[in-house]
Amino acid sequence: MACTLDQSQATGSITGVFGLAVSIGYQGNQFIPSTTGTLCRIDCTLRLVGSPTDAVSMKVYIDNGADQTGSLVATSTNTIPYTGLTTTLTTKTFTFTSGIVNAGTKYWWVVYRTGSNDGTNYYGAGYSSSNPYASGLRGRGALGAFTSYATDDMYFAQYSEPSAGGNLKSYNTNLMANIKTINTNPIANIKTLNTNTLI
Repeated sequence: MACTLDQSQATGSITGVFGLAVSIGYQGNQFIPSTTGTLCRIDCTLRLVGSPTDAVSMKVYIDNGADQTGSLVATSTNTIPYTGLTTTLTTKTFTFTSGIVNAGTKYWWVVYRTGSNDGTNYYGAGYSSSNPYASGLRGRGALGAFTSYATDDMYFAQYSEPSAGGNLKSYNTNLMANIKTINTNPIANIKTLNTNTLI
């Protein structure tokens, strides 16, 4: 199946910082997929603040029902090293090879640094304060203890590989229709044969 765009929000020139301290360790946004499938990619914008020397990674969590991160769904297979970033917000891609996301369920994607927090050298991710994404909000802080910003949304694009369930259902439906046709035709032929015999 193809890695297909599902949810996105394409504005955000404000920098939301993370990696300064435990209380500002993560930055992220809620999203609600419209399609059930395997998570395969999430894009966001990142930048350097100061001169960090580690990297940025991403995790996806299910929402716990109170606008906080719940159980872990997936961790990106790649990181974005500091050498791939500048002090200007730039779109970067995180890839995933596992993690099922269900249509209509609320999730969080979050970015965090792979090294130790540093109050001088850290990272930023882009967001908009004009509430451009109706299906979620921005959060920052420690996992399970986010401060939520109802009118803010991070710049992001979420992709998944749609579940094969829909195709399987269609296949099974067509198969049953064919079996019904096959079963009906012999009965019709037997009925005709019996009628001719009586004649």
